[in-house]
Amino acid sequence: MADENKELEKEKQIGEERGASENFGFIKQEVSGGKWSRTQKKRLGRVMTVVLLAIMFGIIASVAYRASDYVLTHFLEDNKRNPVDLRPSLPLGTQIGDSTPDGNVTVDPTVLEQYDLLMKGIRQVAQDLAPGVVTVTTIRRDYDSIFDEEVPIATEHTGIILADNDVEFLVLVNASDLYRNRVDSISVTFYNGAVESGEVTALNKELDLAIVRVPHKNHSEDERKEIRVISVGDSSALSAGSAVIAIGSPTGKNLSVDTGIISSMNDVCYITDTSVSLMYTSMFGYEDSFGILVNMKGEMVGVITNKFADGHKMLQAYSINELQPLLGYMMNDRSPNEFGVIFRDLSKPELDELKMENGIMITEVLPDSVAYQCGFRRGDIITQIEEHEIYFASQFFTVLNHYVAGQKVEVIFYRNGKKIAKPVSLKIRENSIKTVNEAQ
Repeated sequence: MADENKELEKEKQIGEERGASENFGFIKQEVSGGKWSRTQKKRLGRVMTVVLLAIMFGIIASVAYRASDYVLTHFLEDNKRNPVDLRPSLPLGTQIGDSTPDGNVTVDPTVLEQYDLLMKGIRQVAQDLAPGVVTVTTIRRDYDSIFDEEVPIATEHTGIILADNDVEFLVLVNASDLYRNRVDSISVTFYNGAVESGEVTALNKELDLAIVRVPHKNHSEDERKEIRVISVGDSSALSAGSAVIAIGSPTGKNLSVDTGIISSMNDVCYITDTSVSLMYTSMFGYEDSFGILVNMKGEMVGVITNKFADGHKMLQAYSINELQPLLGYMMNDRSPNEFGVIFRDLSKPELDELKMENGIMITEVLPDSVAYQCGFRRGDIITQIEEHEIYFASQFFTVLNHYVAGQKVEVIFYRNGKKIAKPVSLKIRENSIKTVNEAQ
């Protein structure tokens, strides 16, 4: 019994010690947690070894790549890179047609010489014609409300000297460009720097052209010699592909030059009692384009216009052959006879269909005109004036002006296949410049 009690006391003591050990075990863990165990130290050592090895192998790989790239680039690569700079690629002293040591330069000197001669020729033509081009300055006076006074506003235009009648220079200008604003006065600056006042004395609204007269009484004989009158060529000698030079303001800028070829000569513009052929070029046209076309002899073969552009972007010009009669009347301050219709030329198939040899068809009769008063209608085909047979509208104008105003001429025409002869009393066409001056 005593032994059993001792055993129980011993077990009780052991249980109390175990409980105390469990209750304060966290203290041991906290105390022991601050130290590295042997296992942890081994793991850390392995990680550091791997990191060091990785760095070492990276350095070795980088050095090896750079070394191999250098070897491949400088010793084994077929296309070895050489240092470059911006020095001339040709050795000093190399002439046109010479070859470099590697044989890369093969230039035909003949081609370049021909191109250089062509450019020199164009430049020479432009320089020779420059004394025939003038700057026409229109001046209008506008009221300035800030300073309470009138101030002059000047606008520059291009003009072409067409003739010298021993008293005045006759300068061709674009009418709508000139009269875009009110005009109070006009001055003309010549190639030699001389400035003179001018006056518009003739205007054709249908062609959009005007003539400015500039007295040269203040010019000395030597000064007049420095001013050039543009000579006239034959536009019928041109064809598609003919080379031409545009002088004046073909680019829309005053005193500019352009070059190109005739691309088409098939269009016609019909105006009152006549027609004028239109030439289209390979040059780009602008809203303010004006001037003249000259052939390779430096002769005027066309007058640049945008009157009939109708959205066409290429530079166009009136053929000088058909334009000459109209310009003749304008330069001499004369008004042509009026019939008062718009025509259309008839093609050979159309004439064959009508069983006619010649004739031009009326497409419009102007109100209050001679033709209107005489009863002519749209669709009538005029074949003859007196003994002159009519083939083209431009020819009709020439024949009509063989006669004087007030004279009666017999006009033969066809209406619905029936031949009719009618006497017509001619009258002078109203001068367009009066209408413009009154409108201002």
